[in-house]
Parts: sequence; C-alpha cells; structure tokens
Amino acid sequence: MTGKTIQNPVVQSAGSTQYGERDMLQDALASEKYLVHSYGIAAQEASHEALFQLLSDQSSEISKLQRNMYQQMFEKGWYQLVEAEPQEISQTSSQFKQQ
Repeated sequence: MTGKTIQNPVVQSAGSTQYGERDMLQDALASEKYLVHSYGIAAQEASHEALFQLLSDQSSEISKLQRNMYQQMFEKGWYQLVEAEPQEISQTSSQFKQQ
C-alpha cells in the first residue's frame, strides 16, 4: 500500500503518564467495536423474534456510539486512514464480485 495518510492535525494531550482523553476514547472505541460484533452474533442466533429485535436495536445504537467516537478521534487527529490507490480499490472490488 503506497497511499497517502488521511488525518487531521493531531491535538496534543497533556504529556503525562495519566490516563487522558485520547486513552479513554481509544479504549471506549475498542469496546464499542467488540460490542457491535457481539450483538450482531447474538441477534443472528436469537431464537425468539422479540429478542432478535431487541438485540438488533441495541446493536444499532452501539454502532451510532462507535461512529461518534471514531469521528471525535478522527477530528482530533488521533485516528488516521491510508488512502487506497485506485488500482487497489479496483482489485478488491473485483475479488468481491467474483465471490
């Protein structure tokens, strides 16, 4: 991958060993990712329609929280992406179309 990094300017946090805002958001984002995955599995394996609906609704709410945390981290420059080259996008797209 030779794409350029996509990132906002980094917001400097206090230079200490204390647990700061960035650490909290990183931990919370990781937890939300895990919860979204777990709720998705639980919803698909629910044996009762009402339970399925409850788990699906909760998964949707957690997804919104996850997205919000991601956006906060990206805006502060704490989460960065690498821009994909057009050729990489085309290759990946072709792989999914073949499956």
